[in-house]
Amino acid sequence: MGLTPESVRTQKFVRGRGCAACKNRGYSGRIAVVEMMPFTGGLRDLMAHNQPANELRKLALAEGMKPLRQSGLEKALEGITTLEEVLRVCLRDD
Repeated sequence: MGLTPESVRTQKFVRGRGCAACKNRGYSGRIAVVEMMPFTGGLRDLMAHNQPANELRKLALAEGMKPLRQSGLEKALEGITTLEEVLRVCLRDD
């Protein structure tokens, strides 16, 4: 997941526990884990020239796009969700 022991040494991660209110899922309610890609002039140019998706992604990341897994990890570090849930919804981050 890109985490190092140093980066999480002082972090506390949560673990979901089931109860009747959450139907034994360990979660109450929902929160979105999203991948935001601002539509920039550079992306517009690549799209206009029919460039492949991997080139679009490379530029989007260079211009500040937050990948889905990073968004999920931030929520796990904030105690909003668990690492297990992030792995479940973000199988891979290409």
